Amino acid sequence: MAGGGLEFAVAILLGVFAGQWLDRRWSTSPWLVVIGAMTGAGAGFYKLYRDLTASQRRPGADDASDDTER
Repeated sequence: MAGGGLEFAVAILLGVFAGQWLDRRWSTSPWLVVIGAMTGAGAGFYKLYRDLTASQRRPGADDASDDTER
């Protein structure tokens, strides 16, 4: 879970760099940078959501809390 923030930042940066490259190629500045950043943020949020829901479904994920209740 510790790498989630880094993965989120990398997703945004990849979207920004792809948008910059396409803007330079097609002279559409700044629209594709903005779209790339939003797409990267959306992909980052989706990845974080999937990681969090997967960690909650794993058996034994909340065993530590069960020990304190006894």
